[in-house]
Amino acid sequence: MKYETLNGKLFICSSCKKIHLEFGNIGMDFQSEKTLKEMLTYLNGVKQTSQSFPNQDMPYRRTIMIPFENTNLKILLNDDEIEELTSLFTHFIALMNGEKITVGQKEIPMKIFNGISSIRLN
Repeated sequence: MKYETLNGKLFICSSCKKIHLEFGNIGMDFQSEKTLKEMLTYLNGVKQTSQSFPNQDMPYRRTIMIPFENTNLKILLNDDEIEELTSLFTHFIALMNGEKITVGQKEIPMKIFNGISSIRLN
């Protein structure tokens, strides 16, 4: 099973059974649908927070930062990339659950999420 966007792909590996994310030059592995949903919740929170606090004169070309605890690593995204990434996660989770939503005139598998909370980054 896989779902792709212009810059990314989520798929379940037939060998290790993990869910793999490839987005631009970023690669991540997820153990379960639960961890995928947690990441989607986090990304939606980041997206909401980034809209509340515009650029703030940051020198980066990509102004949305997603840090990883206990490391110096952070993912840098722009508004279009965070939108595409959250869409990728949302559609893939929906595909896993066999649910549907209408996009434009075409009906595709989808799940509508409720109760997604915002997480503020410092």
